[in-house]
Amino acid sequence: MWSWIGSTTHMVALIICSIFNRIDLYLIYTVTLGNVVMILLKIRQDRIIKDFSGNIKS
Repeated sequence: MWSWIGSTTHMVALIICSIFNRIDLYLIYTVTLGNVVMILLKIRQDRIIKDFSGNIKS
């Protein structure tokens, strides 16, 4: 899941936006969507770690 905000995804988005001469869309994607996805993934990861830790102690 974390690969969606990795460097490869950013490079592909930058290339596609450059082809269409829309660097503004790339910046919007990076600043907004990238950060939202990161926050959601962090919340999900914390829940999984918490559930996993609870199963080990039981």
